[in-house]
Amino acid sequence: MEIAINYEDRDLAFTVQNKTAKVKGEGAKDLLLLVGKSRDKISKIKLTGESRSYTFTRQVYLLVNLLRFLSECSLKVNGREIPKNELAGPIYS
Repeated sequence: MEIAINYEDRDLAFTVQNKTAKVKGEGAKDLLLLVGKSRDKISKIKLTGESRSYTFTRQVYLLVNLLRFLSECSLKVNGREIPKNELAGPIYS
């Protein structure tokens, strides 16, 4: 299953695509509940977006790195593949 996470300002939305269905959700709580039930089935996480809130951005990256560590899946951030031995980190502009 693939999880596409998009964050904008302080909103987090995600889409989960598996072999049989596509599920959409919002918020970190819903994402964590979903991952808690099926973390061993996650093959890829895709993260896109940006926020003017540095704190929220750091929280999103912390969440994504934790999900990748727990599920041992691949991670793509804004189109860039993050190697398994690296943590994804925000780039502030």
